[in-house]
Amino acid sequence: MNTQNIFAKTLVHVAHSPGRSRDSKERVINTLAYCERDEGDERKLWIYVGTSKGEVYALRCFEEKSKEKARVKVSVKGKPVKMIKIIKDLNKILVLCEDGRVSVLSLSTLKAISDVGLEKHRNVTNMAIHRSSKKKSHRVCVAEKRRVTMYEYSSGRFQYLRDVNLPHTPVEMRWCNDMLCLGFKKEYSFYDLKSDE
Repeated sequence: MNTQNIFAKTLVHVAHSPGRSRDSKERVINTLAYCERDEGDERKLWIYVGTSKGEVYALRCFEEKSKEKARVKVSVKGKPVKMIKIIKDLNKILVLCEDGRVSVLSLSTLKAISDVGLEKHRNVTNMAIHRSSKKKSHRVCVAEKRRVTMYEYSSGRFQYLRDVNLPHTPVEMRWCNDMLCLGFKKEYSFYDLKSDE
């Protein structure tokens, strides 16, 4: 499968898909995420596209084309999609929009899944996901201004773990094993989940 061709065709499909009025702004692709999913005996490539209109598209890719399987507007105000994170094991997608809200969606249908913990945040600027292979658990961190809130998935939802106050607003967040790396404008720091430092 030629992934480069599939991505190019996918981008053309989303940019020119119906649902755009003539006098509105052009739909712009802001972010992409992808994963392979088992479908019967085959593994298919799925591409998730976030647009400037606050929409998320799920496209199933074939050898020569991609087919839109679902579309959802995640931002009521039409704010652009900033980030898409896939949690394949849980069949979930986390979507961060420019309005600072996080939406939890079904990976296969893009239907909204209610999650009280993540939905209470209103000014999220960044998020990171970690899957611990030892514990087989999933953790999510969301950054709001100078604070990071950590959640762990259990009992069918994301459970609050703790807040971490920071010296600055993180520009970037990534996991390195059980350490959360926070990038600020002029420096970076690590947060160790095991020792709370």
